[in-house]
Amino acid sequence: MNLIDSLRQIPIPGKKTPARSVRSARFGISLLPAMLGLVLLASAISTPVRTLASAAVELPNQSDRVDAGRLMGAANSPYGQYSQPVPVRSIPLGAEMSDGFSGNPSVAALGHRSPLLATLEAEPTFTVGQNPTDGATGLIMAVTRVFDPFTGDVPVELESFGARLTYPNASANPAFPAGTRCVNILNLRNPNFPLDNGGSIDNSLGIATFNRSNSAGVTPPVNLGHALTRLTGSTNQECPVNFELTSLSEVDGNQIAAPAGLTQVLRRGDARADGFVDVADALFVAQQRMGLRNACNTQVSTTCLHSINSASVRHDGAFDQVTIADARFIAENLVGLRDGSYNLGPPKVDIALIPAQSRVRVGAQFNTNVEVYSGSAHRVDAAQVYLDFNPSRLRVVALTGGTTLPDQFQSTFDNTLGRIAYAAGRGIGPSNGSVATPFTLVTVHFQAAAPSGEAGTDIVFSPPAPPRQTKSIFGAGHENTGQLFRSNIIVTPGEGTIILLNDSFDRPNSQMVGSGWVELESSGATVSIAGNKLFFDDTSDVPHRPLVRRSFTPVDSGILQWDFDFDWTRTSGDSNHELWMQLGDSTLMVNSPSGSTQFNGVGVNLRWGGFGDADQNLVARQDATMGGPTPLTIISGPTHVSVTADLATRTYSVTIDGVVVGSRLNFDNLGTVSKLDTVRFLTNNLNESNFSGRTFDNVIISAE
Repeated sequence: MNLIDSLRQIPIPGKKTPARSVRSARFGISLLPAMLGLVLLASAISTPVRTLASAAVELPNQSDRVDAGRLMGAANSPYGQYSQPVPVRSIPLGAEMSDGFSGNPSVAALGHRSPLLATLEAEPTFTVGQNPTDGATGLIMAVTRVFDPFTGDVPVELESFGARLTYPNASANPAFPAGTRCVNILNLRNPNFPLDNGGSIDNSLGIATFNRSNSAGVTPPVNLGHALTRLTGSTNQECPVNFELTSLSEVDGNQIAAPAGLTQVLRRGDARADGFVDVADALFVAQQRMGLRNACNTQVSTTCLHSINSASVRHDGAFDQVTIADARFIAENLVGLRDGSYNLGPPKVDIALIPAQSRVRVGAQFNTNVEVYSGSAHRVDAAQVYLDFNPSRLRVVALTGGTTLPDQFQSTFDNTLGRIAYAAGRGIGPSNGSVATPFTLVTVHFQAAAPSGEAGTDIVFSPPAPPRQTKSIFGAGHENTGQLFRSNIIVTPGEGTIILLNDSFDRPNSQMVGSGWVELESSGATVSIAGNKLFFDDTSDVPHRPLVRRSFTPVDSGILQWDFDFDWTRTSGDSNHELWMQLGDSTLMVNSPSGSTQFNGVGVNLRWGGFGDADQNLVARQDATMGGPTPLTIISGPTHVSVTADLATRTYSVTIDGVVVGSRLNFDNLGTVSKLDTVRFLTNNLNESNFSGRTFDNVIISAE
């Protein structure tokens, strides 16, 4: 029997469950030596990358969103037909995953704008793709159609778009150990919109922004770009990448509305896209390289190959391709020659706190599980964990040991020091084999004691040093501990929260802001109420004008929370613009500032503008003795900003659309500002003709 016949006849198991050990007796570790031989032989005779193109390109039916993936091969596609547009894993943020799509209602007429509704809407897709020329794998952002909700599809010429990708990283997602992340965006290929109007890729923060244009216009369906993607985590990490279309405009300047964001959930090595990494994934890669297995086209399933999950196993340079080496690395991981991140060496056991993040109210009880990710090549006979938490925010009610390691050696907690200690194991002998499947070591029952602010409070593993060293043990004392994954708990206020300011600006258009706001204006510098928002209608490069401020009850202790909606976009020119957002002490602030006096009495000091080589950069201006200006992230268009200030330490954190971009930032005037009672917005040398939006909304300040 030749190699091809052998590969064809190897059975593929049905849907797997975590409880099965790699993964069944008939299809498990016994096949791995044979698999390694097949992989090595396939390496010698593998053919070039083979792509699978759709037979035809057609507009999607109103009732079939899956077919939108076929449009990746349309004439406007930068790379022709991709082998893997996979919209079935694209899900609305916050929604449950599904293996299918809901149908859209059909429309009676296409190609006409409704006279009743001026705003058009776009239908974006977020798919997995592979370049047929060089095999580069990544995520494809596209717009399949623009339509009027009443009349259906409308032909338009798209001139520009703004997009944002967010993904896990150590700063923004505490589920990942310090210094690690599970995905990197390497580059954006975008020939359809060649002009770069500003954007950045910051993998340390887990944010990539793109602002591109084409003055000639492009007709949907159209690829917005191919974001070359590399997974860097381990086999145990689910990596969600979120896509948001922040702006989309026609050549005539009309703005097109976009729906809620989409998400792709990735896992390094999971070629079969079933949530696990096992011998079937190595087999899938080998079969695809031999031309016996298709890459997924219009939807992910357990019968086709997921290109990003596969190509990211071995990193290939400027971008990742699916190669036979990826199959070999997976197989070597399964027999213990590589660890969960595919590095050569003995396999490691990761220990994680699940869920990675929770939101609870003060007084509520919740559970955190300590999960041990063992496997056929990552066995465990004993485990000990030492956890630290903030006892002013959380308290432990009880510990409940798991049943997999039945012999309990230690089970204690201390709500004064904020410490937990737990250890358990099982006897070693013929009847007590090592544990080879993921399991719950212990469940910690917590109660939320006090608000944490949006930055949350962490539950972490103690520093890895005796005597409080978390570890996994195999056999006669052999340690095989891998990565440790912490958890973050956001504790929201209970009945004790005091609202100091809440202004949604829902009042008639007026040149007077009203409702207690004080305006400082001059010729060519005015602020007003427009469209139920605080609107900077004229700025005309005037220094430190217009300025608008509002006082509230002073806060000199505890936690102050400041939330507001920001909507500013630089459309051209004005690279030296400044937009300031401030909290300060009114007794020290200068009401009519000029020059550096605009910083007098300011505690929280945020500037939006150019910084270094980046435009539209949100920067925290800290006390000069504590480091000075600190760039946080690029923001543009509608954005929610949350600031949590700790008056005891005179520090604050900044969260953008739910992602923490800065923490432990010092007040600007650290030595003098000890209370906050004024919020202030102002522009400096900014010309309104170069900006769109220019509004603030929903300003809320509360104290705990």
